[in-house]
Amino acid sequence: IYDISRYSGMGGNMLGKTHMAVGIALTLAVTRPQSLPEIILASGAGAFGALVPDIDIRPSKLYKDAGRIAVSAIPLLLLVILTDFITRSGVTSRILSASNIKGIVTGLLLFTGICVFGKRQPHRSFTHSFLALALLSLSVWMVCKELVLYFATGFLSHILADLFNKKKVQVLYPLSGGVCFDMFSAGGMANDIFFAAGCIISVAEIISLSLFA
Repeated sequence: IYDISRYSGMGGNMLGKTHMAVGIALTLAVTRPQSLPEIILASGAGAFGALVPDIDIRPSKLYKDAGRIAVSAIPLLLLVILTDFITRSGVTSRILSASNIKGIVTGLLLFTGICVFGKRQPHRSFTHSFLALALLSLSVWMVCKELVLYFATGFLSHILADLFNKKKVQVLYPLSGGVCFDMFSAGGMANDIFFAAGCIISVAEIISLSLFA
């Protein structure tokens, strides 16, 4: 699988792997998926949602390597389908029945357009705002309703994590100004702490949810 952990590790920002770990942890804690395929879907969609806000970093690896990300998602989808077949949870059939070609195409075009616009905006402005969260979640909802809560929670985790450091986040874009807790710089020890906490909580959640799936 393509190494997407290196996408956001530029310019004093938290590394992509840190946002992924935090995104998975928060997504599993909030959504509480009830079967193994749903746990996999929640983890994947939450991780992706946690990466998307940093598409505004220049040069944005997430934007340039979007095709490779799509390819890396194939093993994840195959794992979901295989697990669903073995456990007979019905997740795959629910996703397929909830989706339609027109909605998928429209949602993907909308998602792409929003990302192209966001890439051209200053870092921590549009793509780190509640407006972007709403618009991108809408586009995901059009593609697959089953994924929107997972994606939105992962996206929100990125915004929340960035609020803790010293650079303001324009959460109310297009209004000027921003918010930050001014507690620490994004890199170094803070990044390591967030990454470790995200990993530990994610593993604990996966084990806990799997035992009762």
